[in-house]
Amino acid sequence: MSWMTHEHAAMSSLAQYLDLKKEDYKTLYYFAAQYFQIFEGIVFPSAEILRNVKNQDWIYYNMFDSRSILSQAEPHLRFKRRVLKRLIDEIESAVRALPDGEAVCLEISDHLTEHLVYLQTLPDTPNINFERMRRKSIVTYRIPFYRPRNKQKEPFIYIQERPNLISCKGTTGVKTWSAALHLGTYLSREGRHLVTMKRVLELGSGTGLLSILCSLYDAKFVLATDSTQEHVNDMYIDNILPNVQHLTALSKEDRAKNVDYGISIALSDDPKLPRPPLALQTAVIDWSNHATLIRALHHNGLRSPEWDVPDRRVDGLYFFHPDEWSGASSLLPSTYPIDIILGADLIFEPTSIGHLVTTLADLIAPANVPKRPSVSSLQAIIAATVRNVASITMFEELCAQHGMKVSEIEFRCPKVEDEEQVGLFHGCQSGKEEQVRLLSVERA
Repeated sequence: MSWMTHEHAAMSSLAQYLDLKKEDYKTLYYFAAQYFQIFEGIVFPSAEILRNVKNQDWIYYNMFDSRSILSQAEPHLRFKRRVLKRLIDEIESAVRALPDGEAVCLEISDHLTEHLVYLQTLPDTPNINFERMRRKSIVTYRIPFYRPRNKQKEPFIYIQERPNLISCKGTTGVKTWSAALHLGTYLSREGRHLVTMKRVLELGSGTGLLSILCSLYDAKFVLATDSTQEHVNDMYIDNILPNVQHLTALSKEDRAKNVDYGISIALSDDPKLPRPPLALQTAVIDWSNHATLIRALHHNGLRSPEWDVPDRRVDGLYFFHPDEWSGASSLLPSTYPIDIILGADLIFEPTSIGHLVTTLADLIAPANVPKRPSVSSLQAIIAATVRNVASITMFEELCAQHGMKVSEIEFRCPKVEDEEQVGLFHGCQSGKEEQVRLLSVERA
C-alpha cells in the first residue's frame, strides 16, 4: 500500500527550520496527532500559539500539505474541511482578542486560507452519509512512549476502520472503540510490565490495534483472535501485516550494517503450511465453540504437554470427533503457556457474556483441576465500556459462579487537555463518552 511505503522526513527538522519554541512545538505535535487520528474531540492550541505565523506554517506543512504531512495517511475530506475552518476561526478570534495596536501587525497564514478555499472546491462523495458508513478510512494512532527502530519514522499505527460508525450489533472489527484505546493507554503508562517479554492472548481483537501495540512493547508472543476467519483475515491483511512491515522496516544505515529487527507474522493456520516460530499470529476463537480455543492455542505453539496423546494427533494436529466438540472443555489442559489475556469491549450482548465467561474459565480456572501456582497466576484484563450496568453485573456474577474473582484496576487516564496525554486519544479522557472500567479477572 502506498500509505505504508511513502517516506517522510523527521518532523523535528522542520521545527528547527521554522525556529519554533520547544513548548509550542510539543503542543502543535500533539494537536497534529489528534487530527490524524480523526479525533472528534480535538483540542486546539492556545490563542498565544495560534497567533504566531511560524506556528501556523508548521500546522500547514505538517497537517495539510500532502507533500510533507506528518502522517502517511490523510483524514477524510469532510474532517479536513471542518478542522481547517475551525482552526482559521480560532486564529481570527485569537487576533481579535488583542488590543487594536497589537493586532494590526498579525495575520493569518496565506497557506491555510488558500488551502481551505481549495478544499471547498473539491466535490463530496455522493450519498456521503452512506458511503462514509460503508467505506473504511485509514486512522493514524500515535503509539505512546515508543520510538521505531528506524528513527526516520514517526511512532504511528495505521488502522483501516470506520471511525464514524456508532456502536451497534455486527460491527466486529470495523472500528477501534474507546475501550481498546483506554486499555492501550493503561498498558503504555502503568501496565507495560504485563506484556513486555510475556505471551499475550487477545480475545476479540477487532482491528488488531492492541495486539500490534503489545508486539511493539516487546511482548514475547502475541496471539490476536476474533470470532470468524473473515474477521481475522481482514484484521491481518488491513492492519497487522502493513503495520509490522512498516514499523520494523530498516533505515538505510541499519541495512548497511546488516541489522535485523524483523518481526515475522503469519496469516493462515493451515497445518500444511510451514509454521516457524513467530512473534505475532492470528487465529479464530469462537467463544461458543471451545474446540476452536484448543485448535488456536495448539496451532500457535501454546499447547500443554497434557495434549501429547498419540491417538489424537495427525501430522502434529489434534483432532476431535464432532461428538466431542460440545464437551471440548473437558479436554482442555490444566495449564497453558500464556502469561496474560487481554480484551476490550467484550461485555455488550447478554447472549455472548456467558460464552465469554466460559472461555475465560477454561483458561484461568479449568474445572476439576486443583489450584496451582502456575494456573492461579494467569490474569485477564478486560476493558469494559459501561453502556449497561446490568451487563457488567452479570459478567461479575457469572465469573464468581465459574471460580473466578473480578476486581477493578484503579487507573486515572489523563484527559486530552493534559500535557501528559501523548497518543491513543479517546473521548473517555474528556468525559464526553461512556465510562470505561478496567477489570482484572483471576482465579478465586
